[in-house]
Order: sequence, then structure tokens, then C-alpha cells
Amino acid sequence: MALIASIAGALLAAAGLRYRGHGVFASIVAGALVVPAVVAFTSLVFPAGPEARMWAPVAIPVSGLWGVAAAGLGCALASRVRRGARAGTTREAP
Repeated sequence: MALIASIAGALLAAAGLRYRGHGVFASIVAGALVVPAVVAFTSLVFPAGPEARMWAPVAIPVSGLWGVAAAGLGCALASRVRRGARAGTTREAP
């Protein structure tokens, strides 16, 4: 559950930064850091079982990849929303 919430957090963080006009690279990096931070916290800092501690060296880098994917999607969505808002176009059913 924490992993899904952190992926959604990465998407929202990157989308929010990109919507406010920050660069794409900065938005993706900042958004992507959310997921590994949550995974590291839940497996190393938060009292976790020995199995979670054992898999932490593998889970943290892999969660970074998920964070980059979610942040990239968030940046793409924010750019699309900004482009539509700037053009003043709305889609209406015919």
C-alpha cells in the first residue's frame, strides 16, 4: 500500500512542479526521489522484518525506476494540461 501511495505521490509531485513552470529534469528528479525515500524508510528506518531489510538493497534502486516512470508521466500530464489551458480549448461533445 505504501508503494502505491508513493508512486502516486511521485506523479503528483512532478506534475505539480511542472505545472508551476519548473524544468522537466528538475520535476522528474524531485518527483522520482519520493518513491525510493518511502521504500528506504519502510525497510530500514521503520521497524521492519528481517526479510524487508534483506531485500532493501534491491528494492530501493528498483523503486527509483518506478519513481522515474511515474514522475515522467506526471510531467507529461502537466504539460498537456498547461498546453490545453494556454490555448483555451476545451473538448465538448458534438
